[in-house]
Amino acid sequence: MPATPTTGTWITYVRCHDDIGWAIDDRDAAEVGLSGYDHRRFLADWYAGDFPGSWSQGLVFQHNPVSGDKRISGTAAALNGVDGTGDDAALARMFLSHAIVAGWGGVPVIWSGDELAQPNDPHWADEPGHEDDNRWAHRPRLDPDRVADRTDLRTVAGRVFQGLAHVARVRATLPQLHASASSRVLTDTDDGVLAAVRTTASGPLVALYNVTGERRPFPIGRLYDLGLATPYDALGGHEVTAGADGLVWLPAYAAWWVVDADA
Repeated sequence: MPATPTTGTWITYVRCHDDIGWAIDDRDAAEVGLSGYDHRRFLADWYAGDFPGSWSQGLVFQHNPVSGDKRISGTAAALNGVDGTGDDAALARMFLSHAIVAGWGGVPVIWSGDELAQPNDPHWADEPGHEDDNRWAHRPRLDPDRVADRTDLRTVAGRVFQGLAHVARVRATLPQLHASASSRVLTDTDDGVLAAVRTTASGPLVALYNVTGERRPFPIGRLYDLGLATPYDALGGHEVTAGADGLVWLPAYAAWWVVDADA
C-alpha cells in the first residue's frame, strides 16, 4: 500500500455498511506460500458459515460461479459468531477484532449497531426494494432495547458496549497510537499470533493478538529487544511475564497492547 500523506490517515473498521470482498492478491499470497484463489474461497466459506467448524453467521453476496468469488454480508456480531447466549469465546472474538482495528492506527470507526452486538436483521428482505440485496441484513435499525442495556453487564449488549468503550478509553491514553506512526508486522511468530510494533517518540507499542481459540506463545525476549524493559499490557492492566522457558502465553483470542511500564 502507498504511504499515507503526512497530513492524512486511514479510517479502519471491522466491517462497514457495504459487503466484504476478499482482496487477497495472488502474488502477495504466493509470497507467503498460499494460493490466492484457495485463500479467498476459504475466507468466504468460513464467514458464510459453510466451512467445517465455522462459527460465523455471514451471508454470501454476489457469488460469481465462474470465478468462484464470493462476497460476504454481516454485522460484526454475526461475523464473530456472537448470539444471545453470551458465549465467552464469541465475545472474545468480538473484542479481539475491534482491538486489532483500534490498535492498527488511523481513525477507528464502529458501524452503528456493532457497539451493541446487534445481529443480522432476519427481516431484511421484507422491505420493498431490499429483497435482492442482503447487505440490508447488516444495516439494522438501532434496537432501543439494546441501547437501554448498554450499561448492564448481565446482557450481551452491555458486555460488548462496555468492552469496546474500555478499548476506546485505553486507546486515548496511548500516544503510540497517534496516526502519525505506522504499524509494522513482526515476522517469525507463532502461526496463531499476529504481532505488530509501532515506534514513536513516546516509546514502542507491541500489539499481540492471538487469533485462535487456544493459548499461544510469544518469546518475551523479543519484547525486550524492541525496547520494552518492563512489558505491560495496557488493555488488560497487567505486567507481561514469562516462565523459565522465556515464553509468554497469550490466552485464546487475547488482545494485548504492550508498552513499557516505566516509560
